[in-house]
Amino acid sequence: MAGLYSRIIKPIHFIGDILIINSSFLLSYYIIFDGFDKFVSNHYALLQLIANLAWVISITTVKAYKLYRVSTIITIINNVIRLLILYFVIIEVCNGVLNRFPSSRIMLFYFYGMVAIAIPLWRIMSIVSLRIYRKKGHNYRRVIILGENGTTKDIVEFFNIHHEYGYRLFKVFNFQEYNGNFNKYIESLRSFCFEKDIDEIYCSMSEFNLEQLNQIIDFSEKKPLRLKFLNNSAALNFKNFKIDFYDFIPIYIFRPIPLDEDFNKILKRVFDIFFSFFVSLFIFTWLFPIVAIFIKFNSKGPVFFKQKRSGLDNNDFECYKFRTMSVNNESDSIQAKTGDLRITKVGAFLRRTSLDELPQFFNVLWGNMSIVGPRPHMIKHTEQYSEIIDHYMRRHFIKPGISGLAQIKGYRGETTDPSLMERRVKMDIFYMENWSFLLDLKIVLMTVINIFKGERNAV
Repeated sequence: MAGLYSRIIKPIHFIGDILIINSSFLLSYYIIFDGFDKFVSNHYALLQLIANLAWVISITTVKAYKLYRVSTIITIINNVIRLLILYFVIIEVCNGVLNRFPSSRIMLFYFYGMVAIAIPLWRIMSIVSLRIYRKKGHNYRRVIILGENGTTKDIVEFFNIHHEYGYRLFKVFNFQEYNGNFNKYIESLRSFCFEKDIDEIYCSMSEFNLEQLNQIIDFSEKKPLRLKFLNNSAALNFKNFKIDFYDFIPIYIFRPIPLDEDFNKILKRVFDIFFSFFVSLFIFTWLFPIVAIFIKFNSKGPVFFKQKRSGLDNNDFECYKFRTMSVNNESDSIQAKTGDLRITKVGAFLRRTSLDELPQFFNVLWGNMSIVGPRPHMIKHTEQYSEIIDHYMRRHFIKPGISGLAQIKGYRGETTDPSLMERRVKMDIFYMENWSFLLDLKIVLMTVINIFKGERNAV
C-alpha cells in the first residue's frame, strides 16, 4: 500500500493537469475564433504543443509532484502558484521568440485565466479527496515506533488523530521492556516487520547508541523499510535545520527561512514594487495634499517625520511617516502611549486609521522595507529588547514591513509590558519561518479591513 501513492496518485495529478491545459487551450481558441477552421494553418496547434511541453518543463523544474502526505493546503496552493508563474513565463518567452502567433494575445489571456483557476482547484480537490479516502482506511502506510518517551507519545497522538494522512500505527517497541538485550529487541523487531508487512519505522534517536542505530539502519535497508528518525532534544529542533552538501559533506544550516530562496525573494520584491507603485499613484497623489494641509493647520512643524529604525540584518535606515506629534526632543527615546500629550488631534486620527504609515510605501520602493514584515523599531528599543527577549534579533533576518502578522493579531501600539513585546516577536518569527505569498496577501487584506474597522490598540 505504501508505494501506491507514488505509482498512481502522481500520474493521476499529471493526467488531470494535461487535460485541464488542453481543454482550456481549445476552449479559449473556440471562444475567440468561433471554431477551429484555421487552428492548424495559423500555427495554434504548434502553440498548443508548446503549452504542453512548457508544462512538462515547469513541473520538472519545480518538482511539482513531490508532495508529502502531511502538506498543508496553503503549502500546496503556494507551490501551485510558483509553478503557474514559471509556466506562463515559459509560454510567453516561446511566444515572443517564435513570433508566429500575432492574434494570440487575447486568447492566451483567456487560457491563462482558465488554467490559473482550474489547476489549483483540481489540486485541492484531488488532495482533499485522497485524504477522505485515506480517512476511511484506504491507501495507508503501516508504521511502527522504536522507543517510548515524550516525543514518541506526540507522534503516537498524531497518528491516532490524523487518519486523513494515511498512517496506521501497529506497535510501539519499548526498548526498556527487553532489559537492555538489543539482540532480542532487533530480532523481535525483524519478525514483527516481516509478519505485518510494515512500511515505515519511526526511530527515537535518544533511545539507542550509535552502534545500535547502525544495526537498525542495516535492517531497514535490507527489507527495505523507510526509516525516519525522531529528535528528542529540547535544545536542538531539527525543524530549524536545512541540509546542504559541499561535495559529499552534509552541512546543516541553522534556521533556513523561505525568503532565503531567490525565487521567493524575487516574488516578494515584485509584489512590493507593484503594490507600492499602485498606492503611490492612485491613493498617495490625492491624499497627500489633504493630509499635509490638515497637519500644517493643526500644528507647527514638517509634514513628514523621519526616524532611524532597525532594518534588514539590523542595519539602520530612515523610516518615514506623517508627523502625528507636536515637534519635541523625545521622539527617539520615548514611545507614544495612550493619552500622550505630544499627539495632535490630526495625529490621533492618522494613528487610529494607520494613515500615518503611508509614506513608508516610499521606503518599500527604495528597498529598505517590505509591504509585509516585522514592524521596524526605533534603535533604542532594538537595543533594549534584544537584552531581555529571547530570539529578538532573529526578526531582522528579513526586511521590516508596513504591516505584519503581529499587527493584524492586535499586537501593535504601546509596548510597556515586555510580555506583549515577546508575543509580538513570536508572531514575527512565526511569519518569517512560515512565509508564503498567500500569507502576505492575507495579511494585506486583514490590514485593510482593520483600517476601516479602526485599531483599538493604536495610540
